[in-house]
Amino acid sequence: MPARILALLSGPPRTRADTAIRIRRTPHAAHLLPVLVGLGRDVDPVVRVGAAVGLAEHVIRADDTSDPILVQALDDQLGLDGAQIAAGAAAVLRRAAVSSTVVAPFVTRLLSHRSARVRAGTSGGNR
Repeated sequence: MPARILALLSGPPRTRADTAIRIRRTPHAAHLLPVLVGLGRDVDPVVRVGAAVGLAEHVIRADDTSDPILVQALDDQLGLDGAQIAAGAAAVLRRAAVSSTVVAPFVTRLLSHRSARVRAGTSGGNR
């Protein structure tokens, strides 16, 4: 892993969150996806949101060819307490085709989330 990424990962929460954003916006960054999985277990919720959004974006881009480890990592993050992570992922997943065999279970799960904000964010693009 490049020294620059390691330096970013050892920085304060905002820097780690920005790293998740940079990774998800970097084209052809499949080699950095394990970093998103790790950031999904960060102690700071802002960092976890960035990681979940990045994983969700990857899952909808790869669709039915998504790596099962990344799909499981996103599933694990959506199972964490709180609405921030789910709301962030919902904003991405609602743009995907609900008929996708990978995305549909996530959308169904988010539509029954205990947070009205998450439910509304999920249904916004899938009517």
